[in-house]
Amino acid sequence: MTTAEYQRKHFWALMEKELKEQGEPFSIRPQYSGNSVRHYASIMKGEGVNLDVNFLTQDGILRICLYIHNRPELYEFLKEKREVIENILGFSVAFSVGEKNKDVKWVKREWGFVPFDSDDYTRALKEALADMIKFVKAFKAFL
Repeated sequence: MTTAEYQRKHFWALMEKELKEQGEPFSIRPQYSGNSVRHYASIMKGEGVNLDVNFLTQDGILRICLYIHNRPELYEFLKEKREVIENILGFSVAFSVGEKNKDVKWVKREWGFVPFDSDDYTRALKEALADMIKFVKAFKAFL
């Protein structure tokens, strides 16, 4: 097992523990590539929509992201509702278009941490969890 694989496995176990301690406000389904846990876990999948948590070990980024695939009308609707959504959330979110695939659009919130530093990504997760819970509730209401 590589260091990155170990860090991902440790992070997802920590995330599941934190969610249980919060009363399981949402559940994650870690994604696998062979026997290795991937860098993201799915919260919700729907027609042209994925709501995921990304843990980018080497980049030092923890992200909650709503991916919108081939649904430009939904993306534009959410952009129009941005002020309402951000008022519900109490924080701003980023809207962006995929660099490699222009048919994929994102709405996301990110937190940074020191790569490969388990103490720091633990801190980031604990700081981020309340905002992640709000993000899931807010966007499920618009989907």
